[in-house]
Amino acid sequence: MTWLAVWLIGLGLADLVRAGAGASATALRLAMAAGAAAVGVLAVLTDLTAPVDLVCLAASLVPLVLWVRWSAEAVTTGDGHWPALAALAAGAVWLIALSGWASPAGGPFGRWLQWADLPVVGPEASPTRVLLVVGLLLVNLATANVVVRLVLVGVGAMRPVLPPDPHGHPQPSDQLRGGRLLGPMERVLIIGLGLAGQLTAAGLVIAAKGLIRFPELQAKRDDSTSVDGVGIDAVTEYFLVGSFVSWLVALVSLAVTR
Repeated sequence: MTWLAVWLIGLGLADLVRAGAGASATALRLAMAAGAAAVGVLAVLTDLTAPVDLVCLAASLVPLVLWVRWSAEAVTTGDGHWPALAALAAGAVWLIALSGWASPAGGPFGRWLQWADLPVVGPEASPTRVLLVVGLLLVNLATANVVVRLVLVGVGAMRPVLPPDPHGHPQPSDQLRGGRLLGPMERVLIIGLGLAGQLTAAGLVIAAKGLIRFPELQAKRDDSTSVDGVGIDAVTEYFLVGSFVSWLVALVSLAVTR
């Protein structure tokens, strides 16, 4: 799983750069370069320098670049969301399928990990597991937000970002604020509780979100059947689809760590 861990770190870093730099062509190129550089640096630091390692990691950059490009286009235009998600899935499946050929993770990173004796992981922690957890956390910060948005656009629960709607129609997301911030916090909390063995507490986090949002949805429904031009059914669909996709990403990430 070392290849997958390294790739996830590059992927998560690329999407974090994209989230901060915007959706311009320059920002996308910067995100791709940051992701590719992270994969290359980590390959050297973990001693993944055998020919098969280099070939597989180089090949993994193709779905990474396609994901960044296609997902940005899909969010903007509303077309091509499923190919973007397929590129993301293909990269993960490719690296998992060939993980048996990966060299043991070590190198400078492995030696530093033993020397540092980090309080959370300890001196006996596997470099692969540490990298995998870091990669999954990065993916759940930014990449998962893009996944959720692509699914919402794909099922029609949300409109594309650009070009701007000439009629000024609001988005369902305008009625439920804080989703882009609460989503990553929620996913990281679920993963953290799961890694600590507190699966029941992680389930309570999922239940708490529904309880917190329910009064808000109920109040909007009681006010009128349409809020600022957006029907309450559309807002509810946006909340349910987005929440379930977000939870699914967090739970799949937790399952991968195990």
